[in-house]
Amino acid sequence: MPKISNLNAKSIIIKFVLKSIILTALSTIFSFAVLKFDLDLIICKYCGYVTCAFSSFIVPTLCLKGFKHNISALSFASIIPLVIFSIANYAFKNKDFVQLFISLSIIVSVSFIASVISAGKRK
Repeated sequence: MPKISNLNAKSIIIKFVLKSIILTALSTIFSFAVLKFDLDLIICKYCGYVTCAFSSFIVPTLCLKGFKHNISALSFASIIPLVIFSIANYAFKNKDFVQLFISLSIIVSVSFIASVISAGKRK
């Protein structure tokens, strides 16, 4: 991968941020679709955990294409919109702190796994 010049760095950063936000928005659409199925609230909670795990794996994997260095730092940077969405969901929906803690731990751990897998493919 060639060195990034100053002119090219802004476009790469903008593409990275846009990919991260758009992919997080797609995961929120998936979670909205799960709610439309009118499932039991217990099942919706577990579907939310699956959605967090799936989106925290897909978002870093797709956002990090083209990057060769600092994969884990960029992986955690790409899940910031997902973390903000989870915290906002906790704040506005009056959910348990345990649910927030489980969601955030799933997001961070699966993102770390995605960065390790992505770094292994880059070598």
